[in-house]
Amino acid sequence: MEQNKKQYEDIRNPGVLLPTGKLAFVCVFLSLIVCNYLSFGFGMMLPMLKEDMLAGNSCAGLLSSVSFFTLLIAQLPAAAVAVRLHPKVSMGLSFLCLAGGCLCHSIASSVWQLVLGRMLLAFHICSLGGAVQMLKGEWVPQKKILGINSAQEFSSNLGHMMGTFFAPLVLSIFLSWRRASGFCLLAASLIAIIWFCFYRDIKDCRIKNGDSNIRFFALAIRRKTVRLLALGWPGAAMIWVAFNSFWPSYALDHTALNYSSAGLAVGMIPIGSVAATLAAAPLTRLIHRDKLIICGWGALLPLFYGATLLTDNLIALCILFFLAGFSSFAYVPVAMSQLWKLPDITPPLVAAGTSLIMLSSNLGSALIGVIYDYLTVNFTQKAALALCCLSPLLWFFSTVFLPEPEEDIYQ
Repeated sequence: MEQNKKQYEDIRNPGVLLPTGKLAFVCVFLSLIVCNYLSFGFGMMLPMLKEDMLAGNSCAGLLSSVSFFTLLIAQLPAAAVAVRLHPKVSMGLSFLCLAGGCLCHSIASSVWQLVLGRMLLAFHICSLGGAVQMLKGEWVPQKKILGINSAQEFSSNLGHMMGTFFAPLVLSIFLSWRRASGFCLLAASLIAIIWFCFYRDIKDCRIKNGDSNIRFFALAIRRKTVRLLALGWPGAAMIWVAFNSFWPSYALDHTALNYSSAGLAVGMIPIGSVAATLAAAPLTRLIHRDKLIICGWGALLPLFYGATLLTDNLIALCILFFLAGFSSFAYVPVAMSQLWKLPDITPPLVAAGTSLIMLSSNLGSALIGVIYDYLTVNFTQKAALALCCLSPLLWFFSTVFLPEPEEDIYQ
């Protein structure tokens, strides 16, 4: 561990993000926008997609579940590969997966081609999770980690917002879902070309051949910070997926809202999330209390989401969903920065810890559909969503015990 600490100690020193590093993260951020547009825009494209392919309603569940299944299966193997490769290679493979997923969407003539496309998009997200941590270890000074994390989450939520709130506008410009996917293919191809032509690694952050991947995952899980974040994150993910996926159906069945009004209301979630990622870094520097920001929003999430079940006033719903979206992501850049503040930390350990946390989050996202179905069988839709509002308490009661970074050695 002393050798690893010495090898990576320069990532903790003050410095600046060099031009090649800036180019690298521009490629990462653009890829997240493209990927999340296709991923979250799927729901808006679905009616046209089913009409073109003469597919039934069952294809929606298939295409959604294959993404979650791929994320669950590939998260840890992708991280294990990322820590053994230079970012030039691992990120390049990730960008090729993105381009392949866009290609499958743009030329799809059957549901199975779309299934392959969804799997490739999920592979891109999985491989990006570990590889981008190695990239940060190579280029980003510690004092700039929070800003980079905020920009990363901003890009993700911007893609989400384009795929939901602005999806009708985007589809009206391109006139078909295939043309919109083709434009994504063009963007993804340009990202890959720029990456392979202009990016160069400057230092070796990989784990050595003598080290096993299992050892690094074991070292990561021994950190109390990793364990607590992995325990709590499913609770935060569950309520986000539940209201994005199931609240519109509840609103149409049990309130006076029509399809457009329900879409407008729930579309405020990604807008609030984008605003949160812009405010996270300044807010953290102002308060200087990371734990307060991380666990505090977990206490507010049940209130904002739960309040949306008490009214059908469109203006009130838009405000509440904006606040819910803001609360859902205001803590994310700060929480993901905690691993970089731990003593004796290395990029491979951060990649391993982040992958374990994201695996836990994906598990929560995958389980909420099953949990919600069970609740709706035994309760009303409103009661089921109300019970889902309790899930962020898992985040709150986990993160309230987060240690200060300098106190979290190996426990």
